[in-house]
Amino acid sequence: MIVLLAVKPEPLRDGLDALLYATPGVQLVAHANDTNASLLFCQQNPIELIILEIKPDDRDLLAKAPEMKGLCPQGQVIALIHEEKDRGPAEEAGADVVLTTGIRATKLKEVLTEIVDSVVNE
Repeated sequence: MIVLLAVKPEPLRDGLDALLYATPGVQLVAHANDTNASLLFCQQNPIELIILEIKPDDRDLLAKAPEMKGLCPQGQVIALIHEEKDRGPAEEAGADVVLTTGIRATKLKEVLTEIVDSVVNE
């Protein structure tokens, strides 16, 4: 499984990297620091999971989520939101799963494993 991690470089991305690479079935975790890089990677690769960090001061990824999903129709999208008010917009943009940052690592691992298993076993 190829995963696109559209999360700014900081401890959150490092933690997600560790969780993803510890998940059986994940072969590659690609990083995109901005929306344009995310779209380009989606155009060039068969992404099966896209993880987007939606920050309150940066709505660009949220606005482009439907386009990313259109480029990777087989892919699932997880939106990591910082504020609960972004849950509705993230769902409307096509996120399959919306999680709030600060989620316990064990719960996040459970969600990731479930998604990876569902894709790998299709």
